[in-house]
Amino acid sequence: VVDIDPAKREAAMRAGALAVVDGRAADAAAQVQALVNDRIWAVVDFVGSGSSVTLGIDLLTKGGHLVVVGLYGGEITLPTPYVPMRAMTLQ
Repeated sequence: VVDIDPAKREAAMRAGALAVVDGRAADAAAQVQALVNDRIWAVVDFVGSGSSVTLGIDLLTKGGHLVVVGLYGGEITLPTPYVPMRAMTLQ
């Protein structure tokens, strides 16, 4: 579970999460990748902020899927060739 709120990370651990990461950490993507020790094929973003979507994109392996269901709002800047070059799906 990735969250910026320490109380929510703690609640996630109590609810059975295997690990938690502070989404505001400069190395959040590296922490997640180290925890899974494999490719990340899918990310579900329940926040939908610019920073959470960017983190989701950074985590995806080539051919991965990012599903944004959160409506927080914000913007991302993404070079258009980046999407087909990484063969990612943004939904």
